[in-house]
Amino acid sequence: MSNHFPPVTLSHTAVRSINSSIVDQEYRIMVALPEGGLDPDKLYPALYVLDPDAVFALITQVIRLMQVLDELPELIVIGIGYPTLTYKETLGYRSRDYTPTEDPAWLERFIQARSLTEAYGTGGAQNFLSFIQEELMPFIQSNYPVDPDNKAMGGSSLSGLFGLYSLFKEPEIFNKYMIGSPSLWWDDEVLFSFERAYADEHDDLPARVFMSIGGLEDESVIRLMQHIVEILQQRDYPSLELTSHIFEGETHLSVPAAAISRGLRVLYDSI
Repeated sequence: MSNHFPPVTLSHTAVRSINSSIVDQEYRIMVALPEGGLDPDKLYPALYVLDPDAVFALITQVIRLMQVLDELPELIVIGIGYPTLTYKETLGYRSRDYTPTEDPAWLERFIQARSLTEAYGTGGAQNFLSFIQEELMPFIQSNYPVDPDNKAMGGSSLSGLFGLYSLFKEPEIFNKYMIGSPSLWWDDEVLFSFERAYADEHDDLPARVFMSIGGLEDESVIRLMQHIVEILQQRDYPSLELTSHIFEGETHLSVPAAAISRGLRVLYDSI
């Protein structure tokens, strides 16, 4: 019966396609523009969202709700997704793109646990980051009035791990980060070695970062997030603005909904 009625859609959104020669992958790019239209004399902050197949509609509508009372500026939201129909179908792609090192044994266990029919490896974070910087961002900047000096990135779980990887490897690509439940356990906590390598060569980290996790997540994962926060605080970087929060009563999958509104307020100075 539902086929006789139009589907629910988000206004002022579009789906674009871009083929990456760096990753050898087609990406499905979701774009949400301000509902009031674009001002031809204005550049807009760009928010790049990972895992958009799960959260693009959520984050877009939260932004629009908060803008009713001017709690957020007008943004252009860019979701970096895959040519799939469901979020589950993206799992084999995200394990490749969001992880900084190869771990074939983990991937085999993951394939079996999730009953995946296809997976594309691990350890592709550097290629994915290069795709964002060298292919996607020029495409977005040539088609939409985004501010090249006001770029944020949001991700959770493995994409939160990727967010921290980006922060320590190429911090100039983004200047704001909304990182949820980062998978710092990956490959024997290898992300901490990237942090140390950055600290060995730099005395500042110019970024605004909101990092959060659910209070009902595994205690070891919570401790890892707290540890990376403590390390960054001890570095005492002059230009790093770091906020962290544990959302009590939230699980790994329920916490993104809570973290999005808080994170947006931190990133865009509305707290």
